[in-house]
Amino acid sequence: MREAVRSIDSEQPLAPARVLDQAISDSILPRSLTALLVAVFAFIGLLLAVAGVYALISCRTFERRREIAVRMVVGADRRHIIMMVLRQSGRLVVAGGLIGSPLTTNTIRRELSCSCGKYISGAAGSSSARCL
Repeated sequence: MREAVRSIDSEQPLAPARVLDQAISDSILPRSLTALLVAVFAFIGLLLAVAGVYALISCRTFERRREIAVRMVVGADRRHIIMMVLRQSGRLVVAGGLIGSPLTTNTIRRELSCSCGKYISGAAGSSSARCL
């Protein structure tokens, strides 16, 4: 094939010939690695969030240990006390989720539109100016 092109135009530059599957996998590789990194960091973020919720419940329970002791002395059983702590801590978790979810969704949409804008427009300068 190289000889056929050179016989027609010897000045024509030739790119190395590759199999289509290899060309596709080479073009997808950076995006796959980026997606893998995002998934890893999302998992780490999820672990940090779970640790934070555990710390919140643990701290609130420790601060209220005297109140819990009084309730147990008065006659509250263990199940009711656990439900009370989980219910009150759950309110904070739900409030955090209601506040954090729209903010996260907005940030993800903005970042995705910026990333896609760079590929669609072809001019990184114009899309990054739009993203800021």
